[in-house]
Amino acid sequence: AVLSFRGNSYFGKIDPNAKVCWVSFPGKYETGWESLISRHVKDSVACVFLCDTEHGLGQHYFPDDNLQQCLCAQIYGERNYKDLGYLQEVEHICT
Repeated sequence: AVLSFRGNSYFGKIDPNAKVCWVSFPGKYETGWESLISRHVKDSVACVFLCDTEHGLGQHYFPDDNLQQCLCAQIYGERNYKDLGYLQEVEHICT
């Protein structure tokens, strides 16, 4: 669904008067996502969808200007890419 998504980046919407806040949404339901982020829905949406590096896709966020420590360790803990599941080994098949 992410590869076929034709929308724009979305940075969340917090409404202090909302009775519901969505914090996660499965990306394979594009029409549901479109409905959730429409102007007609009064719920808060803590989800973000970043379409490109200009909007932060794949980029680290540094809360201050010293660029010493991004927020990854604070959010995910001290784990490497294997522990986080970012490495997927596939069987080599000769064709």
